[in-house]
Amino acid sequence: MLLLKFSYIGWMFESYSIQPGKKTVEGSIVNILKKFNIADKILSSSRTDRNVSALGNVIGIKTNQRPEKIAGILNSNLQGIYFHSYAIVEDDFNPRWAKKRWYRY
Repeated sequence: MLLLKFSYIGWMFESYSIQPGKKTVEGSIVNILKKFNIADKILSSSRTDRNVSALGNVIGIKTNQRPEKIAGILNSNLQGIYFHSYAIVEDDFNPRWAKKRWYRY
């Protein structure tokens, strides 16, 4: 599994999680991953409400494509979301089960 770390500007989205008919962070990412036949599902580490930004959220995807290529595709096709690092982990890893999260308000 590939973990991708990213940041996003919250005021540009209705929220993080997919919601029918609304522009969300998760929906925007999934749409690009599907469009470029990279993945059709993501595992998210955490979610935010409307207008909340994030500096270090993480998603996990199962893919055979190079991380640099995926980050380039996402960064050139998404506005307000920037992918900046990655890690390769075991396929059964779930980013939602993080041992620690840090929030700053």
